[in-house]
Amino acid sequence: MKGLLLFCILNVVLFTSCSKGRLVPSDQADTSSVLFYGADPTGQKDASGAFRKALSSNHVMLIVPRGKYIINETIELKKHLRLMPGVVIEKTNGGNDGPIFWLSKSYAKLEGLNKRVEIRSKRTVPNGIVKVGHQNRKIRGNNILFIEVENITITGPGPSRGNDNIGLYMFNAQAKGDGTTTSYFHTVNNVILQHLDCGIFIEGMSNANSISNIILNRVGLGGEDAAIHLAGAMENRIYDVFHHHSKNATTLLLNSYNDQNNTLIKPSFNYISQIVSEQGGENAKCADIKSGYSNSIGLLCNSNGGSIRFDNFKTDKNTMQIN
Repeated sequence: MKGLLLFCILNVVLFTSCSKGRLVPSDQADTSSVLFYGADPTGQKDASGAFRKALSSNHVMLIVPRGKYIINETIELKKHLRLMPGVVIEKTNGGNDGPIFWLSKSYAKLEGLNKRVEIRSKRTVPNGIVKVGHQNRKIRGNNILFIEVENITITGPGPSRGNDNIGLYMFNAQAKGDGTTTSYFHTVNNVILQHLDCGIFIEGMSNANSISNIILNRVGLGGEDAAIHLAGAMENRIYDVFHHHSKNATTLLLNSYNDQNNTLIKPSFNYISQIVSEQGGENAKCADIKSGYSNSIGLLCNSNGGSIRFDNFKTDKNTMQIN
């Protein structure tokens, strides 16, 4: 009894009382653990419901202790989720094909304490294992700002030729002229993406995101997929990227996006630098630039296929430096 009483006193910041030998979480505390909402850290039971319940509480931050957690449903993340070293989050073959985590509200944060945190899917995930921004093209009047994703490893079921496995998907439903539906100013840092068709896909008028310190391993098999794909994205900074062990894949792909008003949005004013393309294979390409305006691209190209640029690349004020 003395030990239990001492434990309760030491956890007074997180919990209000002890009842029948169990801790009762306080909704007034800033921080709590998903374990107190029934999440199974052994990987034997689906923890989707427990995560959803924990994230709907009043806590500012939810902690995920070391363990394996099965999440087969999409968890909408609107606050701060911190994953401790050694955490594995897994979607099984029996899960749906939606994201594991969808960050849908300003200031949401998905944080691993180091890259030993792994979020992985055993089935195809066409909308990203982790998704940032709007749900679909029909959304209106919803600005999403300042989301963070950092210090994690995202693992897919393996690259295919269908471009169905995306690691991180960033989507902005904003149409041209619409200032009330934006997805801007997000930060992605210190992330490993592996065994995927596409590592990072930025689609729509996604604007002013900062993406850095990225390792892409076994991402892409060639064809229309690419390790990093920008479709209409604008004013993003992407730097310190290493793409390797991805035979015949393309590192960087830029093309246009048709918004809801059928307006063609070119990727524009993106600053992309310090990209190492070293994936191997006779047909591997450093870059495939199909459209764009005023983009600045810097690559260290160790790929046999070189790069492809559309005919008016320079006329449209794009620059590319390849070493």
